[in-house]
Amino acid sequence: MDTNISQRVLGDVRDKEYYMDIVVFWVEGYLFKVPTQQFTEESEVFQAMFTLPQDPDLKVDGQTDDQPLRLEGVKQDAFRQLLRVMYPRGSDTQLTFDQCASVLELSIKWDMDRIRRLSIMKMEPDLLEDPQRLLLMGHRYHVDDWVIAAFDFFVRRADPMGLEDVEQIGIADVLKISSIRECCCRHHKVPVNKRGSLGLAIDLEEIIQAALQSDSDQQVS
Repeated sequence: MDTNISQRVLGDVRDKEYYMDIVVFWVEGYLFKVPTQQFTEESEVFQAMFTLPQDPDLKVDGQTDDQPLRLEGVKQDAFRQLLRVMYPRGSDTQLTFDQCASVLELSIKWDMDRIRRLSIMKMEPDLLEDPQRLLLMGHRYHVDDWVIAAFDFFVRRADPMGLEDVEQIGIADVLKISSIRECCCRHHKVPVNKRGSLGLAIDLEEIIQAALQSDSDQQVS
């Protein structure tokens, strides 16, 4: 090699913004090769993973196709949808409801708070039209606002909780909702209209939060 060229190369400085590390992921037999920057910025889990001291004599997982970073227990299509959000290409960001749900699940798994909030925002309009599904998804993905909104609907509903509700949302939530409804009528003196539903003027959020927190405290103790 020419001496002048060798000296110039050795003296070159890697740009802080546009000299990117690349990682190769293995997910269900598929290889994905992307910059690590988005993963370290979005997730403390991956930030810790990629900043661990490495033995210079050992080959690190994720640097080649032959030795990728394996993500066991992750669905390849779900991971692909997550990458569509993290590395958007033009208009290719319109995800279906189920695709958003898969992204939400991975964002929770890897502590990706921004992507979690984005997924919740995208899914919410569809869920608000179906209180039963809203409640079930709220429990599944630990979205408290969804649980509270669903409880609010059921507490105000004219029809009492019945067998169909037990089958759809479970006996535990039916009992909690019935208890909150009774509490509102007796202790908070909330009026009941002719259709049997609670008056709409009262804000139930604090009452529902208190009931859910009490139940959570009882489970812990």
